[in-house]
Amino acid sequence: MFYIQDGYHEKMLEEMRNFVPDLLDQFTVVNGSVPKTIKNTTFHEKCCVFEDPSILIGHSEQYLHLNGTYYQSWKYFERDDVLKYLKGTDNPYSNLPESSDTSFVKCVHIRRGDFIEFLIPVADRAFVVNSLKMIDKREGRPRIESFTVFFGDDYLFMDGLRNDTIDSFVSQMTPEEDLIYSKNNCDLVLITAPHSTFGWWLGYLSKGNRVYHMDIRYTDDFSYNGGALDPGDYFPEGWIPLKYASHPDNLTVVESFY
Repeated sequence: MFYIQDGYHEKMLEEMRNFVPDLLDQFTVVNGSVPKTIKNTTFHEKCCVFEDPSILIGHSEQYLHLNGTYYQSWKYFERDDVLKYLKGTDNPYSNLPESSDTSFVKCVHIRRGDFIEFLIPVADRAFVVNSLKMIDKREGRPRIESFTVFFGDDYLFMDGLRNDTIDSFVSQMTPEEDLIYSKNNCDLVLITAPHSTFGWWLGYLSKGNRVYHMDIRYTDDFSYNGGALDPGDYFPEGWIPLKYASHPDNLTVVESFY
């Protein structure tokens, strides 16, 4: 059960209805605040550290109001269960390339804007460029054609990358359309801001489920440093972390190992 207590959350609800309408049918949504008769239950206090829900079984109350934040862990749900709720689309993807038997699409998520303002780690240009070189070398050329699509909030930065990347494009679709595009076309995803929720979902919902990301352990991320993010709980199994070989002396990007 979800309580929608203000305009901000109502807007989020409408966006979800447009994006995953059938998913909302699985829940009861109530306009209003949580009744005072329902007590808060402490669960998942850290944004990105999994907590086993079975610890809630012993509570005798009819309703539990969980006071956790974000619940950002792949361990809480199954990928296939989420994918089946994504709606289809008639959008021709604004002239972006489409994945096929002969076309391979790499999707790169860029998050800068407010992350730079609030000192949340983001990749610089060298990391993005060298990560793509490393990925190309590792993955080879699996199909006849290969394309790169950039998604993000800094169009000037992405335009600079596009100008230096062969057969590349910059998405100007809505966030919801970007995620649907990823489901249908992104054979591979590179996440360049490791704490970006949107980048995480772009990778998680992607067609190829082949995801590379900047290794958050080699950044100055406040959540990771403060123990609020466990990489093993946050990044799904099989995702490949990347780092500089030896920053700032060697800007070659290499796979990082847990």
